[in-house]
Amino acid sequence: MDPPKVPAASAVVPVFLDGKRVRVPVDWSIAIDSSTARSQLYLREPSGTLHVLLLDRQGALREMAGLPADLVADIIAKYFPGR
Repeated sequence: MDPPKVPAASAVVPVFLDGKRVRVPVDWSIAIDSSTARSQLYLREPSGTLHVLLLDRQGALREMAGLPADLVADIIAKYFPGR
């Protein structure tokens, strides 16, 4: 799945994931995990929606979709405690 689309009029901040520039709305929470072979970018919207992005083997930015609810809860607890 492709990364989430950001409306052109949104205020964004650039975030770099393994050299790839990602535009993230300024009101989203951001966490990066580089402990694995490929870095992962975790984004959380103000509404609570979680997006997990990573680079595929060809270097294209992809969003992981269909994650189990318990995994999503664990990611939120680890990277966005108290939010």
